[in-house]
Amino acid sequence: MLSKMKLSGREEKTSRPTVALSPNEKKLKQRAAFAANESTLVEDIVFELSLTKTIVFITFLLLVGASLATSYILSAHPECFGHQRKINLENSVLPGEVPMLRSGSALGSAESAKKKTEQMETMIEKHSLQCSAEQMASLKTQLPAFECVNNPWTQRCSFTMATTKGCQDPLWARQFFASMDLSVPFKALFVDYLPSDSPTSDFPIDALHFGSHNKDVKKYDMAAWRQAAKVDPVCKKPLTFGEKKNTAQSVVMIKDEAAFTTATRIKSDLGLTDEEMWLERVNTESNAMVRKFIAQKFPGDEPIHYLKVNGGYSFLASWFTTNNLSKAWYLEFTANWVGDWGTGDLGLLLKSLLPKSGFVCYWAGPDEKLWRITGCWQEHYAFKTWANVACVNSNREETKPLFDKMEALFQKTLAAGQTY
Repeated sequence: MLSKMKLSGREEKTSRPTVALSPNEKKLKQRAAFAANESTLVEDIVFELSLTKTIVFITFLLLVGASLATSYILSAHPECFGHQRKINLENSVLPGEVPMLRSGSALGSAESAKKKTEQMETMIEKHSLQCSAEQMASLKTQLPAFECVNNPWTQRCSFTMATTKGCQDPLWARQFFASMDLSVPFKALFVDYLPSDSPTSDFPIDALHFGSHNKDVKKYDMAAWRQAAKVDPVCKKPLTFGEKKNTAQSVVMIKDEAAFTTATRIKSDLGLTDEEMWLERVNTESNAMVRKFIAQKFPGDEPIHYLKVNGGYSFLASWFTTNNLSKAWYLEFTANWVGDWGTGDLGLLLKSLLPKSGFVCYWAGPDEKLWRITGCWQEHYAFKTWANVACVNSNREETKPLFDKMEALFQKTLAAGQTY
C-alpha cells in the first residue's frame, strides 16, 4: 500500500482521510487560490505583452529596411519598378552649378529646347542612324535585358560583359589619329585619370604615341609606363603611322592626391616634358574649377581631339548643357553607379544630350566590337552598371572617316552574332 502511494500522487491524495475545515480556514484557502490564479494571470499578460512588443518591433524593423531598400533601388535602378525617373533638364540645376536666369537663357527657353530636338532628329535622319527592325532584333539577341533586369547586382548585364572584359583598345580611334595629318598640334584631355587603373593606365602616353605619329615605341613607351604603374602589360595592337610628324600633348586632370604623385613620378622617370604631358591636380567635382582649367588649356575654338572621362557624370552633363563638347572630336567614358553616377541619368546623356551635341555613341568592346546606341535605344541600357562608351562628333567634317569606320564596325559586330 505504501509503495503504491509513492507511485501515484493521486492515489496518495485520495487515500488520505478527509479533514473538515473551519470557516476561517476555508476563507484562507480560497484567498490563497485566488492569489495564485491572479499571479498566473499577471504572468500570462506580461508574457503576451512582451511577445506583442517583440512582434511589433520586428515588423517595424522589416518595414524600415524595406523602405530603405526600395528607396535605394528606386534611385539606382528605377527600371526595376517598371518606370523611369524623369529629369526635366530645362528646370533642373546640375550638381555644382549656379542656377541660370530662365528668362531669355539658352537653357531655359522653349525655343532653344525645340531647336536642339530638331537638330538631334536632323542628325539622326542625316546619317540614317535609326536602327532598322532587323538591326534591333540583332541587338536584342546580342545584348539582351535578362541579366540587367533580373540580376542587377551581379555586374553580368549584357553590355557590361560586352564592353568591360578583355583588352580596352579603341583601335578605330587610335589608328584614325595615327594616320591623320593635322594642321594643328594634337591635344588629348583625360579627366579623373588614375595610373593604377589597369585598363586605362597607359592612355595618356599612348595618345602621345599615336598623336605625334612617332614610330619609335621607346619614345613614348607604354610598356615602361605600365610597369612603373604596376599594372598589367600592354595589350594594344600596333599602329600604322602617317608620314607627317606632329606635335602632341596629353592634358591630364587628376583628383586623387596619391594618383597625382604616382603619375608625376612616372612622368619624370620617363623624361616627359610639360609640353608633352601636362599633369594638373583638379577637383573634378567642381564644375567651375573644371571649366576654368579647360578654358586655360584649350582656349577659344582650340579642339580637343581625344577626350577620355573616367568618372564624373556631372562633368559630362554640365559640358553638354553648355555646348562645350562641340570642341571635342572623339569621346570615351565609363558609365557606372559610383559617386554622382548614382543619381545621374545615363539615358539622358545617351538619348538626349549627346545626340543634341552631334555625337553618335556606341557600346565599345574589345577586338573592335561596337554596338550603336544612338537611334537603337533599348530600355535596359539605362541600368546603372559598368560599361564603356565611345562617341564620335558627327558635326565635324574632319571626323567623317572615323564615323564611317565606327559604323562599319557596328555592322560587322551585328553580323558576327555573338550573344552576351
